[in-house]
Amino acid sequence: MYRSMDTIHWKILKEQSDNEKLPSMKYLKSKKEDLTALKASQYETYQNLHRYEKELKTVCTNVDMILGKDHSMHTEKSQDIS
Repeated sequence: MYRSMDTIHWKILKEQSDNEKLPSMKYLKSKKEDLTALKASQYETYQNLHRYEKELKTVCTNVDMILGKDHSMHTEKSQDIS
């Protein structure tokens, strides 16, 4: 009654191939390994860049706070002088 997933996948592949020859399982597995390795590498790069972005945002926030305090101190001093 239930078809295995492999049968369903092969049926879909055949429908999408326009009756052309399908790639071998060995080729598909090799391609999948290559893509999985590429995905892992790119994800690692993404994580590094994401951490760097968070660090830059923290630095930016700290600089804004420092400049904001300096600006408010400058404002207070100019009001005292007036």
